[in-house]
Amino acid sequence: QLVRERRAHVLATDSHGPGMGRNPSLSAAVAIAERLAPGWGRWMAEEAPAAILAGADLERPHGSEAGRGTRG
Repeated sequence: QLVRERRAHVLATDSHGPGMGRNPSLSAAVAIAERLAPGWGRWMAEEAPAAILAGADLERPHGSEAGRGTRG
């Protein structure tokens, strides 16, 4: 629901690398997020975290708005 309404801002994993027993790849999660909110999945996995770490403002993907979507 948070992704669909574009209210989630970061897509991350707590896995720290190979050998931790889990694959740290987010590709499946990004693909699911992209189906729910096109353009938002990659933004949550790449652009938003980079902006947060740089101390920059979060620039939303073009054409997206918080709260867009339907509640149900």
